Amino acid sequence: MITGKRTVTAALAAGVAVSGTLVAAPDAGADPAPPPNGWNCRAHKDTSDGDPGGSSGWTRRRWKFSKSNFAEARFTAKGEVFGVYNGTKTSVGGTLYVKYGSKWKKKKTLTLTSDQAYKVRNLSIKDGRKVYMKVWVHNRGSCKSNIFTA
Repeated sequence: MITGKRTVTAALAAGVAVSGTLVAAPDAGADPAPPPNGWNCRAHKDTSDGDPGGSSGWTRRRWKFSKSNFAEARFTAKGEVFGVYNGTKTSVGGTLYVKYGSKWKKKKTLTLTSDQAYKVRNLSIKDGRKVYMKVWVHNRGSCKSNIFTA
């Protein structure tokens, strides 16, 4: 089943080139919950994703002792696709926020139970709008992404 989940992760990543560069989370929105011991956050931003002027990327909440025990929220600017992946044995979720003027507003929240691997939604977001994501693992904290451009 792990092989299938990795395939799902690859499908979510369609249109997002991974350079391996990690970037700090933005200051937008509320601060993430303090991480329980052993869980960490990672984030990646890609500006060469095939959408001129747009940027894509992901944020991940991962158990530091496992490469496959994580939850991930991903945004792809080309097509405005938002998805959440669950590689844990508990429920996870992700929320995409969009900036309208000077305010951040919740655009979409996806929640997965322990037996769901992923959810993906095509969204309609005006080109040039700023977005960011938050991903959480039930009782294990949350992480924020970088700020992207739709």
